[in-house]
Parts: sequence; structure tokens; C-alpha cells
Amino acid sequence: MAAAIWVSAHIHVHVNPGLHSAALFVHLISLVVGFGAVLTVDWFGLMWLLRRRPLQQVLAVADGAHLLIWLGLAGLVASGALLHPDLTSPLTLAKLALVLLVALNGVHAWAVNRRAAAHLTNLPRCLLARTVLVVLISQIGWWGATVIGFLNSRA
Repeated sequence: MAAAIWVSAHIHVHVNPGLHSAALFVHLISLVVGFGAVLTVDWFGLMWLLRRRPLQQVLAVADGAHLLIWLGLAGLVASGALLHPDLTSPLTLAKLALVLLVALNGVHAWAVNRRAAAHLTNLPRCLLARTVLVVLISQIGWWGATVIGFLNSRA
């Protein structure tokens, strides 16, 4: 992420319209892939909380979606550097903070999922609380960054 910020701050030439359109397309596709995978995992988690899916199935979905989430996030960061974000805008800085929060939370989520896999029949309350926190941070981060990206595109 630091490299993407450096690139966006140091590219002083205007990106040609074709490259800008390609970067925007990659940005949107990356959002669909990454955020779509996050929503899928969280949906299965909600179904588990409602006792409609076993925890093992939720963990399997999370494991399968893991790569898609990280590819989406990486694509968003890389393509975002080419979209010339205004690094002096408080909204842009908030979006970058949310993206960093989502990435750090993703590392935490991976650790939580590994611990949950060891407790398929009886998830300890503290682990359940960490799981809920991971989901809340994820949703706030992804939705917040998406809304800010939309608002910045309109300005």
C-alpha cells in the first residue's frame, strides 16, 4: 500500500485516457471480486449465527474465498494508484485508512478462522466476540471505502 501511495504521489504526468479507463475497469472488477467474496463469507457467517449452516461450512467458504479477497484488495490498491487520488483530500485519506484497516483486519481474520477451526463443536465466547469484531470491521471498512470512492468519483 505504501508503494501505491508513493506511485500516486510521484506520477506527475497525466495518465492518458485509455490507461485511466483501464485502471478504472480494473478497480471496479477488483471491487466486485474482493468485496463480493467478503460479502459471501459474511453471508455464510450470518447463516451460521442463525443456525442454518454448520461452522465447518462457513470456514470452508472463508478458506475458498481467501485468495479472491486478497486479489481484489491488491487490485484495488494497484489500480487506485493510477487513478490519481487526491492525497490532500480528507476523504481520500479516510479511504486509504479504511483500506489499510481492511488489510490488517484480513490478517486478523485469517488467524481467527484458524483458531475457530479447532473449535468446530463449541466456539469459545471470546473467539465468537473476535469473529463478530472481524466482521464488523470488515463491513465498515469495505462499505466505507466504497462509499468514499463513489463520492470522490462524483467530485
